Amino acid sequence: MIETVLLVAVRDNQGRRFSPRLWDQLELRLAAFGGFTRAGDVVGQWASQGRTYADRRREYRVALTSWWQLADWLAVVDWARDAFRQEALYIKVAGIPEIR
Repeated sequence: MIETVLLVAVRDNQGRRFSPRLWDQLELRLAAFGGFTRAGDVVGQWASQGRTYADRRREYRVALTSWWQLADWLAVVDWARDAFRQEALYIKVAGIPEIR
């Protein structure tokens, strides 16, 4: 198994919450890999263009059964980045973090 982690902000940069329908769409895509765990909300800070942001994020974990699934999982990450109007998302694959 290859453990993946995806963090998604619960609000956009203007402070608006995302719709439950959007979260359902994300979770449906993650469940297609055989299931997911929503590990809970995490709090963090990040900086961009000289400004510091503090936010809450939902943490999702998916266990891929094969490396061959990685491209499909990354496609879900890219979808989530666009759908949730994020500049970038924090991910981790097999313990290796990246901002995508």
